[in-house]
Order: sequence, then structure tokens, then C-alpha cells
Amino acid sequence: WELAIMGAGCNFTLSEYCERTQSHGWKIYSIERIYDHPLVYDLSCSRDDHDQNILRLSFSTHTSYKIHNTELGFLEWTLPSDNVVLANTQFFWQAHWLRTDVTIQANFTTTNDAILDTTLNVTNKFGQFTTKFISCSFLY
Repeated sequence: WELAIMGAGCNFTLSEYCERTQSHGWKIYSIERIYDHPLVYDLSCSRDDHDQNILRLSFSTHTSYKIHNTELGFLEWTLPSDNVVLANTQFFWQAHWLRTDVTIQANFTTTNDAILDTTLNVTNKFGQFTTKFISCSFLY
């Protein structure tokens, strides 16, 4: 839904129209952002420096609405071409719509140089989800 407020607005030359203590008219405090799915960004994929069979995926996320406590989120990282689930786990979103950084890892063996086209699904407790596609390039 959408709320549109129209009118003369605040007239700064007549201070009584702009005072926060006035009880008439509309006042808006702490406008909330609400999205229809979690936000996922800054994705990166890499191999572990010490064990080449460990893949690591890092990303940043926000749930789709502001929360006042940490809240459980779910993720699934897959390799769709081989129908392989690399990781399926839970994490906690930070309260107050703060950026949540997540890093997961998976064991995956490949003997060649590889470009792995993977899929990340991030879901909140209401079933709202975001799907991201990320290509992980690895050279031996």
C-alpha cells in the first residue's frame, strides 16, 4: 500500500506550522522500509587458501523489514547443474535493519580449472525469499 500526503507543507516563515509540539496535522516518525523479499548483495566466492577442496561464499543481507531483535534466516547454496546442495543452514539477521554479513563454506572437489554456476536462496521466517546466481571461478 502507499500513503500520499498532500498539502501546503511546512512554512518556515510561520514557525507555528513547523513545531513538533503541534498536535494537529500529520507527522511521520521513523518511516519503515518494507520489501517483498530479503536483500542480498556483495556476493563473493573463493577457495580456502589452505584447502583447495573448500569453497567459501560470503554475502551481505537485510531481512525484508525492520526487526527489533535478531531473527532467524535460512539459506541454501546449490550447484544446480549437478543437483548438489553445497550448504543448507541457518543464520541470524541483525536487529534494527543493520547489515548482516554471512560466510558459509562447503567441501567440493574438482580436479580441473572450473567455473561453477551456483545458486543462493535466502529465506526469512515468513517464506519470503531471494535467489541470487553467482559464478565461482577457480584456477589450479
